[in-house]
Amino acid sequence: QTMIDKDDLKLRRHLKTFIRQRREELGMSQADLARATGDSSIQISRAERGQHTISGSFALRLATALECSTDELLGHQQPSFQN
Repeated sequence: QTMIDKDDLKLRRHLKTFIRQRREELGMSQADLARATGDSSIQISRAERGQHTISGSFALRLATALECSTDELLGHQQPSFQN
């Protein structure tokens, strides 16, 4: 069994909530987000379920498609789209 560090688990938990919430706020399905990032729906689904740690390039594509900063995506600051 592979050992996952605490920061990785924290990031996965954040992404699990953030990606789905932001996607829904934008009225996007997982398929819409996959088209916007150029990734597969499976990869989007895995990220939303917190199944793996995302790469830097995937984070950049997600942030662009979700209209947020990478800091917001990665949980380093409060989302600017919320009041």
